Amino acid sequence: MSKKIILSLLVVILAIILISIKLLKVSDGIVVKDVPWLINSENPQQTNVLSLHIGVDDLATTTENIKKIPEVAAFKSPDESYLIEAYFSRVKQGPLQGSLATEVDVEGIDLTGYARFDQTGKPMPSGKRKYVLSKTGIMGANKLRVWKLAYLPSTDYSIEELTRLFGEPKRKQTVTSNVENWYYPEKGLIITYDKENHEVFYYSARAEYERLIKAITDQQSIASPTAEGSKNHE
Repeated sequence: MSKKIILSLLVVILAIILISIKLLKVSDGIVVKDVPWLINSENPQQTNVLSLHIGVDDLATTTENIKKIPEVAAFKSPDESYLIEAYFSRVKQGPLQGSLATEVDVEGIDLTGYARFDQTGKPMPSGKRKYVLSKTGIMGANKLRVWKLAYLPSTDYSIEELTRLFGEPKRKQTVTSNVENWYYPEKGLIITYDKENHEVFYYSARAEYERLIKAITDQQSIASPTAEGSKNHE
């Protein structure tokens, strides 16, 4: 192979590397669009991440932005509380791929007509029972506000990578010998770091951050610490 051909190949390879770096980094920060660490939470009622507006948009708008039809279901917890979650499997957002689970705000909503809440509900690893929504339930759920987002990346992140991308958390909480919760109240973010499984990134508006903390810690008290999202849909 001639030196000219080798030189041309090296130039092409270098160009590809430079383009990749440009896609992921600008100056000293990660700024590519639609990555889980690019978060705008200036408005306490709204957190913007992955081109989604958590805290303000309804499920229909969120689904339109994700551009994928989710699996929507209702869940009943052992404490008799209810939630409705939309699960988007293997979504490509920007240069990355992961699954997303959005929870709508059902506080004060009569869910009687949304599903048949009886013993026919499917038991889930998360400790909840899963129920299929009726047509009325699906129509109603699409009009409800998305207050919580869980992002389940397809790859694992090291502690060093998480710290570089998201910054140092305000505090860390040990859940088990393998699992920690990292709290970023100024971003409306909680990271569940797991030494043995994939991490989970949780988002809410800053105004609902205490509600987010309670939802995650309650879930961890009755099931696997990373059971949220994917475990509800197995």
